[in-house]
Amino acid sequence: MPTYYLRMEGVNLDSVLSDTNQISVIRGASLLLREATHRIEEKFAFTKFAFTKISSGASIGLFQFEALDQDAAEPIRQQVADYLSQDEQLRYFTFVVDIQAESGDFVQDKEALIARNRFRQLQQPTFAFP
Repeated sequence: MPTYYLRMEGVNLDSVLSDTNQISVIRGASLLLREATHRIEEKFAFTKFAFTKISSGASIGLFQFEALDQDAAEPIRQQVADYLSQDEQLRYFTFVVDIQAESGDFVQDKEALIARNRFRQLQQPTFAFP
């Protein structure tokens, strides 16, 4: 079965992190963003598509999973995006989630995912509508 990469990132964070001068609020929001990758890992770890975390940091998570083809991989991307937008705490953030088929060149695949994330970010509102 082909391997796909999924990259999620919290974007447009200024409206969440910079709208206050209270350090506890800023710190709590940034810790919650970091927690998002752990929540994704836990939620999708034991699913039928062998979802595994490659790396995470700050508001970014990179995962690997297997799917029959692009048509089967897209609903997985959508499930992750839906989870992030519907979670009781994470829904106040704006996330981008994209997938890339493994080509054998990890660096190129990772750069393609970043480009897809940036393109999706430009198509979204700058803040989340709860």
